[in-house]
Amino acid sequence: MDRISYLPEEIQSQIVSYLTTEEAVRTSILSRQWRKVVTTLSCLYFNQILFQREEKRTNENFKDFVYQTLDHIHDNSDIQKMRLDVKFEDAFVPHINEWKAFAVSHSVRELVLNIYFHKAILEELPLCLFTCKSLTSLTLKHVVLVLPTTVEFINLKALTLMFVAFSDENVPDKLFASCSVLEHLEIIDCYLKNLNVLTISAPKLKFLDFYSFNFVREIKFSYETLNQIIYRGNVLQVNSGTFVNLCNASFTFVYPPKSMRLYTYDKEFERQVRKSPIKLLADLPKHGQIITDGLLC
Repeated sequence: MDRISYLPEEIQSQIVSYLTTEEAVRTSILSRQWRKVVTTLSCLYFNQILFQREEKRTNENFKDFVYQTLDHIHDNSDIQKMRLDVKFEDAFVPHINEWKAFAVSHSVRELVLNIYFHKAILEELPLCLFTCKSLTSLTLKHVVLVLPTTVEFINLKALTLMFVAFSDENVPDKLFASCSVLEHLEIIDCYLKNLNVLTISAPKLKFLDFYSFNFVREIKFSYETLNQIIYRGNVLQVNSGTFVNLCNASFTFVYPPKSMRLYTYDKEFERQVRKSPIKLLADLPKHGQIITDGLLC
């Protein structure tokens, strides 16, 4: 037996943690000892694009690999992080949801779902995801967000939404209200049509990164805990309360092309928009800074 196989199991687990999931699975054929180590993997990363770079690998091969890992290799230990980077196909939807449900049933703490290609987006998410008590970080990309009746993210501290379409204008309010301990929020290029005013109610929020190009005209928030805000996108009004801990604020206002505008920017609105971020200066500590850019066409 090689020397590395005599190392303590904790160190072997640490070594395996630096490998991709596919590489880690391959080590299980080395010996019974390594097979045991692989079964306790706490971080699982499945990337369909990378997997299928090897010649003759198909969608079915990728699906079989994920199921083999989850059903036959991984034991019943908790999952620290699962990341799924998959190509969208209708036939894959039930499998994607089954894999996410597996993560939830194994007390996943960090979950990343990235759907490749802009031609289609995932319109279904498993109900169990919305009441996952172990989840502390959630990233969704290219999905339609439809919320069930019950939404309780009681331990979620970080939420990233990228290219997400909200099914109706009530979804954002309901989603943020369910995240009572949320500290880090990123909303990047999400589809917010018919939502002129976005209200974010997260009483413990510390960091907000919001990128929007065309839809929201006003953001409402009042957070004594917020210490950094980054905004990039179309001109908007900022309706805020007292910022006791705000240290940094960055606003970049951009006019969308005329062909993409849903409403007209009149001079009075522009004047108010230019003034709204400056109001934050009164609440910034002396060591903080505020940056305003734009208006760019």
